[in-house]
Amino acid sequence: MHAHSDSRTMASEFLRFAAVGFLATAVHYSILIFLIEWIRVPLLLSTSVGFVVGAVVSFTLNRMITFRYQPHFGRGVTKFVLVGFVGLGINALIVASLTQTRLPYIIAQCIATGLVLVWNFTAARTLVFRHASDAV
Repeated sequence: MHAHSDSRTMASEFLRFAAVGFLATAVHYSILIFLIEWIRVPLLLSTSVGFVVGAVVSFTLNRMITFRYQPHFGRGVTKFVLVGFVGLGINALIVASLTQTRLPYIIAQCIATGLVLVWNFTAARTLVFRHASDAV
């Protein structure tokens, strides 16, 4: 029964995480498209700025509504930033690699977003929003 409860909790957390992620992604993409199409900022800088602003939205909302454990703000945001830097690197690497194949930047970004979602959820759940007493 405990394992079933844990899997329901994880599924519920993932759905909330994905909903928050949808909003954070909308912020990321809005900034990305605005910077590229209106201001003509280079692609990697544009996607990186969008990613960082989206990450702020993500941390704030995930801390408030997604996970049961809310770490001390300073420790939580520090871990989240470290996880975010890894995600940022994964995101930039995927976008850069795929656009080198002449794939349109927005399609490359969509692929990167899906792959980074897996990293972000796993890292957020196991590293950022996990109480030390829950660690195995």
